[in-house]
Amino acid sequence: MKLRIALKYKLLIPFVCVVGGLLLYPLGYAAWISFYDYNIGLGKSFVRFDNYTALTQNFNFVSCLRVTFIFLSAAVVLQLLVGFSIAQLINRVKSGRNFFRTLLLTPMFCAPVAVGLLARFMLHSELGVIPFLFKQLPFFGLGNIEWLSSPKYALLSIILVQLWQGAPFAMILLLAGLESLPQDPYEAAQIDGASVFVKFWYITVPLMKHIIAITILIIILDTIKMFEYSYVITEGGPGNTTEILSLFIYREAFRNFRMGSASAMAWVLLLIMLGLILTIFFAIVRRKEL
Repeated sequence: MKLRIALKYKLLIPFVCVVGGLLLYPLGYAAWISFYDYNIGLGKSFVRFDNYTALTQNFNFVSCLRVTFIFLSAAVVLQLLVGFSIAQLINRVKSGRNFFRTLLLTPMFCAPVAVGLLARFMLHSELGVIPFLFKQLPFFGLGNIEWLSSPKYALLSIILVQLWQGAPFAMILLLAGLESLPQDPYEAAQIDGASVFVKFWYITVPLMKHIIAITILIIILDTIKMFEYSYVITEGGPGNTTEILSLFIYREAFRNFRMGSASAMAWVLLLIMLGLILTIFFAIVRRKEL
C-alpha cells in the first residue's frame, strides 16, 4: 500500500532538515563530546561524568557563573526599569512620538562588537572622552575612576554599555503594551481621584504583567548568550572579574582546546537558561489559569 503524506507535512520537511542540521545535531554532538576528555590535538577518551563533576571544583567556572548571574540580574532589573520609564514618557507624548521612538531605537541597530570597541575607547583612562569630562566637572570624584582596569568598576562599565544598547528593545515592547491598554480603568480611577502612583501600581502593572514577563524572558535570552562586551571591552579582566560564562566557554574550547570540558559547561549554561525560561513560562500560565 502506497503511503500518502499530506501536503502540509511535506512542506515541513525542509524546516525539519534545517532545524535538525543547525540545532539538533550540534546540541547532540556537544552532549556526546561532554562525556569525553576531548582535546583537538591529543584525541579523546571516555570519562563518563567527570567533566560535569569537575565543574564543582573549578574555581574559575564558579567565579564566571557568579559574574554571569550578577550581569544577568543587573541587565534584567535595569533594562526593565529604564525601558518602562522611557515607555511611560513616550506614551504621554502627544506629538512627535514616532520621532522619539525612532531616535531611542538607534542603539539597538548597532553591532555589539562596534559598540564594545567604541565604549573601550570612550572609557579609556587616558584617551577616553568620558573620564576627560568627569575630570573637568565636579562629579563627586568620578574623574579619578579607572573604569576598565579597576575590579570595582569594570563590571559596572559593561553593565552600563549593555543597558545603553538593550534598554531600547525593552522600551519598544513595553510601549506596545502600554498603547494597547484599555482606557476605561484609568478613567474610573481618575473620577475616584486616584494618584499617578496608584494608577500605575494597581492598573498598569497588573494589566501589563504578561508583557513584562515576556520582556524579562527576552532580556534573559539576549543577555545570557552575550559575550561580545566582555571580550571586546575588558577581555574578561581585570583578573576574571568581568569574565562571563559564555566567554569562559569560548576560551576553554578554542584557546585551551578542551572541547569536552567546554561542552559540559555549555550544557550547564543551557540547562540554567531552560530552567529560567520554564520558571517564567509556568508563572505566566499559572497566572492565566487563576
